[in-house]
Amino acid sequence: MKKLFLTILFSLVLSVGAYAECIKGNCLNGIGTYLFPEGEKYVGSFIQSKRQGFGIYTFPSGAKYSGDFYENLKHGKGTYIFSNGTTYVGQFKNDKFHGYGTFTYPSGEEYSGEFIENKREGQGTLITPNGFKYVGNFFDNKFHGKGNLTTANGSKYEGEWMNNYQHGKGTYIWSNGDRYDGEFKFNKMDGFGIFTYQNGKVIEGFWKEDNLVKKR
Repeated sequence: MKKLFLTILFSLVLSVGAYAECIKGNCLNGIGTYLFPEGEKYVGSFIQSKRQGFGIYTFPSGAKYSGDFYENLKHGKGTYIFSNGTTYVGQFKNDKFHGYGTFTYPSGEEYSGEFIENKREGQGTLITPNGFKYVGNFFDNKFHGKGNLTTANGSKYEGEWMNNYQHGKGTYIWSNGDRYDGEFKFNKMDGFGIFTYQNGKVIEGFWKEDNLVKKR
């Protein structure tokens, strides 16, 4: 019984070893093709048995990376295509989206800008199929800092943001020509501001949750 168990175990080890192997070329120092136990495949450059230089890494799910490697990690410029069709083209660092890059989604949404460790952080532009466009600062994947927003109906906001909210000082111009210059809190006029109607009428005062509470 013990002998049978050892025989089965040894066969399994051999089968795994046969599956995870260099099947073509030079996988030590050169160009080769390597198959991994879970079904991944790498075709590209090796230095001292490590993926280093340009290579193509494919996953059983259908996802694919083409680009630079450094010590087995995606590092440098590359293209990552997810199994759902989402595509990232840009810079990588230590296996993460890091630097400048562009995400394109199957829906038609697109983000081009800076990344820090897989997150949108820094300056960027987000465009959606329905006409929404934001150009400005991001932090932790959110609108944060200064940025300009244009909505589908043509309204525009230019000013400060906090965690995806219009928050701080800014200017909002409605599609009908009305305009507000002043303070915002959580997407609402809140604080001191000047409201100018399209007909030229001006109201200057203090606002609370979009309501005028005191004229100046």
